[in-house]
Amino acid sequence: MFKLRAAGKELFCMAASFLSVTSLTYVLKTRNDPLLINNSVLSAVFFLAFAVLFYKGANLARRRLLLCSAAPGLVLGSMLVVGSEVDQTGRLSLRSPHLYLASAGAALLLTVLIELLFVKMEKSLSVPPRFPMAGTRSFLLQWALIFLCWLPCFFAIYPGVYAYDGPIQLAQSLANDHVLVAQHPIVHTLYLDACFSAGLRFFGTNNAGMAIYSISQMLILSAALSFCCRVLARRGAPLVLRAAALLYFALFPMNPVLAMSTTKDTPFAAALLVFILAVWDLSENPGAFFSSPLRPFLFFLSACAMFLLRNNGAYLFALSIPVWILLLRGHRVGISLLCAACLAFYAVFTGPVYSLLHVIPGDFHEALSIPAQQLARSVIDHGDELTPDELQTVFRMIPEKQLRGYAPRFADPVKNAFQTKYVLNNKKKCLNTWISIGLKCPDSYTNAFLCNSLGFWDPDVDYQSGWAQNPFPYVEFQNKPNLPPDWFPVTRHSFLPGLDRFYESVATGRAVDRVPVLSLLISPALPFWVLAWSTAFCVFRKQYSSLIALAPLFAFWITLLLSPVVLLRYAFPFQICMPVMTALALRPKRGLNDQPNPQAGTL
Repeated sequence: MFKLRAAGKELFCMAASFLSVTSLTYVLKTRNDPLLINNSVLSAVFFLAFAVLFYKGANLARRRLLLCSAAPGLVLGSMLVVGSEVDQTGRLSLRSPHLYLASAGAALLLTVLIELLFVKMEKSLSVPPRFPMAGTRSFLLQWALIFLCWLPCFFAIYPGVYAYDGPIQLAQSLANDHVLVAQHPIVHTLYLDACFSAGLRFFGTNNAGMAIYSISQMLILSAALSFCCRVLARRGAPLVLRAAALLYFALFPMNPVLAMSTTKDTPFAAALLVFILAVWDLSENPGAFFSSPLRPFLFFLSACAMFLLRNNGAYLFALSIPVWILLLRGHRVGISLLCAACLAFYAVFTGPVYSLLHVIPGDFHEALSIPAQQLARSVIDHGDELTPDELQTVFRMIPEKQLRGYAPRFADPVKNAFQTKYVLNNKKKCLNTWISIGLKCPDSYTNAFLCNSLGFWDPDVDYQSGWAQNPFPYVEFQNKPNLPPDWFPVTRHSFLPGLDRFYESVATGRAVDRVPVLSLLISPALPFWVLAWSTAFCVFRKQYSSLIALAPLFAFWITLLLSPVVLLRYAFPFQICMPVMTALALRPKRGLNDQPNPQAGTL
């Protein structure tokens, strides 16, 4: 922070330390019992520790460092305090002065911590990067290592986790002469269909089909993760980061469980990771990127894979285009043509190809989770303030019985009751009603959004808590029970029962929650915090080219905020990109048009 005169510096440090201590009642969620900290010797310990931190920060006289630290400090500190308020009360009270004081204290504390971290990281970047383990052989070795580390999980939960929408997709497709419904990505449905068809044809069992799906998806995801490790090495990422990334990919228990689950988020995660690596390649040297036919092709291929596996892929791609055009000066024609080709593929696939395959359109209410939650909460909180016409329109969009079943952190009960036909026939009236109610009830709209998206921005949320009204496990682990034959039921047959219980405790219980620091790895909000830190550090270092690769991740986070519920599997694609975010922040410094280190090679 700015160098201050001695007396002013000490006064500032004490005031900032006091504010930070007061924020702990919010951050540590002791709001209902503030004496737990305020009337404890711990308050004095925290006060002295924070004062030392602020004193160190006050000796740093760099304006840019302060500004680049204060931006994420303010955002993340406010998120901690606001998240605590919403988590404990279900609403945000803007009239509480304690909320603002606590936000200021948390923001100051995080600012000085980020500031000191930036200084430390800046010094570490003076060490020249090394490029071992960057070749094809290392890719194959790391691919084999990750896959082999996952094999015990495969035998423990054999033949895999038949859950989420997988049974529904197969019931719609394989049991009905390969009928495809756009409600689920048809490429993922066809993938499931092919695996189970092969299992039934060659082995005569559903379990064999599930095993084929699990093994093939393990190979796909582990290959993408190994490719990430290879790129980190070629781009000169610190050895410690690369080792941590490899250990995280190979040993974190959630990764193999999701690799063996019938959720579309897993193949989408592989596609997103490869796409981000392709965009990173673009940001390293746009001229070299566009002079090679293979590198734009990888960009195109991975982008199309994202589009085919989740609609989020198309949304994050479209949201990123303005950033790419802004930052890629001198290459705007090239990036515009490449993006146009990707979007043209998406338009052709969802248009003529869908028609050719007789794909049944999906229901657009899947994208209306937040508006549905906002309308329901407004009627419950302020129903007597709405006009009869507004209430009538709302109840035609969402029947009153289902609307009264509003759950603050779970949109499905309300969203699934959306009367799509009525909304399509009365688009203007429904839109005007949503706007007019929002103007009357901004608090309900805000609280509905904050409650529903809470876990994607506040890492301290316990989204298994009873307050959520419909708690979910971190990851579904058991196969769907009691399925009829035409839903192709799968039976768990564990070869390692003890390990099976371990993975279940991690996936659905509290095994990781109890471990300090590591518990953050199951927080859907952690990737955003890493992204915020990485972006701020890139701006501090004037490494603006890194923003080209970080932009799609910001866009993906925005799409997560509109999800019907906070689930770890939704954030899984975001999570496995955390090593890339960190490496982008720590990359060797160069301009957009500089030649990369020849030792680093290409992708």
